[in-house]
Amino acid sequence: MAAETTAGMLVLRVLTPEGSVLEGDVFEVSLPGSEGELGVLPAHAALLTQIVPGPLAYRAPEGQGVIALGRGVAEVRDDRVTVLVEQAVAADEIDAAAVEARRKQLLAERESMGITEERLEAIGEELAVIEVQLRVARPESAH
Repeated sequence: MAAETTAGMLVLRVLTPEGSVLEGDVFEVSLPGSEGELGVLPAHAALLTQIVPGPLAYRAPEGQGVIALGRGVAEVRDDRVTVLVEQAVAADEIDAAAVEARRKQLLAERESMGITEERLEAIGEELAVIEVQLRVARPESAH
């Protein structure tokens, strides 16, 4: 990744606690913000926004890409978009069968007796991220 932004481009960085998911130059990016979808082009005004589970889409010189995001924050400043999230998985790295199996496991756990409110909330958060991953992995069957 270049230290300076290329004219007409943004530097996009998607980071999780495990490390970098994407770093590179893009023409545009669309983020799932708490107030709705946020489109960012070069020369965008500086801002800080919450990220909700949803797809991040970008258009780069190499083509288009989609990343399933969990919760976090994004900062736009000086033609740089930095996204810090709990989870991020590129569409082409999602194992839809494994994600679907985890979804079924969580749904069954949610129905079990004696589950705490705290665990119910955690299941709800994980299911929200799983739904995004399934939509991103299977765009032809999006609901």
